Amino acid sequence: MPRKRYPGLKATKYTELLDPKDPIVEPTPEPEVPVPPEVEIPDPIETDPPPPTVRKSSSAMSTEEQERYKSAITTLINSGQYGQHVSHHREMSHRMHGSMAGPIGYERFLSWHRIYLLKLEGLLRNVDDRVFIPYWEWSVDREIPAWLAGFTPQVPMPDGTTLSIPRNPQPASFLPSPATVTTILAVDNWTTFVRNLEDGPHNRVHGWVGGRMNDIRFSPGDALFWLHHAEVDRIWHNWQQTHAGLKTAITGTDAVLDPWPETVDGSQDIAALGYQYA
Repeated sequence: MPRKRYPGLKATKYTELLDPKDPIVEPTPEPEVPVPPEVEIPDPIETDPPPPTVRKSSSAMSTEEQERYKSAITTLINSGQYGQHVSHHREMSHRMHGSMAGPIGYERFLSWHRIYLLKLEGLLRNVDDRVFIPYWEWSVDREIPAWLAGFTPQVPMPDGTTLSIPRNPQPASFLPSPATVTTILAVDNWTTFVRNLEDGPHNRVHGWVGGRMNDIRFSPGDALFWLHHAEVDRIWHNWQQTHAGLKTAITGTDAVLDPWPETVDGSQDIAALGYQYA
């Protein structure tokens, strides 16, 4: 078949160049689709992070702050959330004490309890966002804070039992002294620091209060527990300021602070966790 010639090339479509005998049907032109107008997307709104929770000394709290703390604890007790949170401490499988779990317990002790306090503080602040966990500086304030002396509500537990909260405080001379705290803060080895703090002031204050506070599994039932452990946490924080980078070397599953997903690495910086000490 002779090749067709197309002088002037007046075609504008490929189909116009085909042999008219070919059975090709001209397609129906597609309707033009209107282009939607551009939508202006606003820039994301930048918000400042919430201010950190400030944990005060129990001796520096106002009467209103004291009452808010007790009221929030009572609300959590009545809702069952407090007993549920207390129950985490009776599970020694969490390996959060050197006295119960050996070397790995010492390595987890401070981080585990830091997160434990933080979780309770979150529950309290869900009730009243002005509440914080205060610390009891027992080396200086050498008696149970007067505003908590008579606050010993019973605690219903998830298994249907109820915790009573007896206390049997000993003479003030048995409490750790400021010199003891200073000596511990001067320790330059992580593991030695933790052992001295847990086996020394930590255990001593639990035993000094007596009663439920001397019960390793259920001591958090006493609202005083949180003030005691806030002081232990504060001592650790103060030690961190002069011993930057010194921490436990545990890794893997040992470093996961079950029953929560947080890890020892994620527990090191209280500013990142959203609180500070006054």
